[in-house]
Amino acid sequence: MEDPALYPNTLTGYPVASQRISNALVGPPLMGWCAALLLTGATWSSAISYYRSNSFGRESKRAKWVIGAVVVFTTASGAISIAETWRWGTLQRRSADDLESTTPLDAIQPIPAVIVGLLVQFVFASRAVPMITNRTVKRLWIAVMGVTMLGGVVGAVLTIVMGFAYANNVAESYLPLNFSIALMVWMHSSTVSDLMITVTLCITLRKRIAGFNRNTDVLLSRLMQLSVESAAYTTCLSLSAAIYSIFTLKTSYFSESAPYAFWIPLPGAYAVSLFATLATRSRLLTSLHAAPTLNFPSGRLSQIDAPPQASKNPSAQHVDHLSAIRVGTGRPPSRTPSPNRPPFNPSKSYASDVQVTIDVESSVEEGMGESEEKKGWDERKRKWNEERLERERSRERERREQWDSALPERLKQGEELV
Repeated sequence: MEDPALYPNTLTGYPVASQRISNALVGPPLMGWCAALLLTGATWSSAISYYRSNSFGRESKRAKWVIGAVVVFTTASGAISIAETWRWGTLQRRSADDLESTTPLDAIQPIPAVIVGLLVQFVFASRAVPMITNRTVKRLWIAVMGVTMLGGVVGAVLTIVMGFAYANNVAESYLPLNFSIALMVWMHSSTVSDLMITVTLCITLRKRIAGFNRNTDVLLSRLMQLSVESAAYTTCLSLSAAIYSIFTLKTSYFSESAPYAFWIPLPGAYAVSLFATLATRSRLLTSLHAAPTLNFPSGRLSQIDAPPQASKNPSAQHVDHLSAIRVGTGRPPSRTPSPNRPPFNPSKSYASDVQVTIDVESSVEEGMGESEEKKGWDERKRKWNEERLERERSRERERREQWDSALPERLKQGEELV
């Protein structure tokens, strides 16, 4: 016979709910807590990476406080998820009523979600407002956004209050509304806010793609893509929770816990969305302020870091070529040739702050001399090159004048975007 001290009786004598009811009541919250833990880890990874970058030092003090608050409350949500997972995983009283019961820890679960959501929505909304040029539309948009964000706060507060009421065994018949209605108000308001911000950014950015410069258009397209990606996580979760909260208005063991799987991970989803935007912001600003260049003979504006090096093949040095145009350096061209390149004959012309350096390499044929036919060909070639260079310089001056006239406004708009 087995020793009772080593193998005690594990029966508690309490009734146990069926597996189907246990899956319906505990399964969705467990999924939400697991997702919240994963997103908390992703938030910390993104936060540390952003803190080590140069972009964090350029943020304002208010932005740093917002980032810090988002990290703190997301971490609090992860800590609550750990405690909830431990409690519901080790709970021995597993009757249907016990699994349906609410604890004070359950009641405070929405607090980090509403704070993080409100902070991130405020950041995204503050970026969308300057994009609206019509004053009437801007005022209307701010009013509607304020109502939806306020509705989300009211719904979240009601959700917390209802949670504490259930935790203190207050009968639902004495309450003016139930938990599902409060959750539905919160989730629907959050969904509308996220969608409004995303749609506004996409529409306004789309209107600014004018085809003036390919790099600017690519920047605007990337901002549109980033806006959709940033809102995708939170919008999908909020919308799913809002839809499921409608089905939980009729009390049922098999549906009332379903929204928990979607709204519990919301703090981590908002935090990941924010850091994804911040991480891309520095790259977009670098792309925005990069010096536009013009490479002959294509005549297209592009970006380069340095002029192309001369060919190291001596047989190829007889080909006349044009070096890249450096824009906005504020320095005259160097008088000392590079040791890796043959000596050049630089000539310069300025349009605004544009420095155009044209290097023409001429071959010097070795030998006894050149025939008259060769000399005539070289003379025609030299004149053709001079005419070509003059045409290119004229076209470049026109392009630079057009670019310089539009550049301040585009830089101002670009900084507002990112």
